[in-house]
Amino acid sequence: MTEIVLPTLPHTWRPLFGRVVGIAMAVFMLGGAILLAVVLPGSGTVAYHPLDRAGIAALGVPIAAVLLLLARPKLMADVDGVTVVNLVRRRRLAWSEVVSVDLAVTASWASFDLADGTSLPVLALQTVDGKRFRRGVAEISALVERRTDSGG
Repeated sequence: MTEIVLPTLPHTWRPLFGRVVGIAMAVFMLGGAILLAVVLPGSGTVAYHPLDRAGIAALGVPIAAVLLLLARPKLMADVDGVTVVNLVRRRRLAWSEVVSVDLAVTASWASFDLADGTSLPVLALQTVDGKRFRRGVAEISALVERRTDSGG
């Protein structure tokens, strides 16, 4: 097995696929809504009022905002602990709170097993990223093990 090189702290992990898809689809949906508002007929038998056009364009904004949530997840580690940023929540954990990194066979992302007996999903480490995912899990697992062994 290859030796895991611990990243220098602070370090941030982000998913690749989720970020690319989230940003690309947000741009596509917002651009499509604006384009549709522009090309709709303004006169003739079927005419759209300017407020209808503005409403169609404005509808693209919340749709794009929801899609951009897919680009938000990240995992940040520093000397004091880790910060897990998922779709809508952010949670700060001290190293002593993280027992291990869990990789359930059917899960699409890693999760932290916590000292209080609960688990916390880490959407920044997604299985769809392949080698990048495996490297990230190995790095954060080694950091958790090192920080736990050294007492923080």
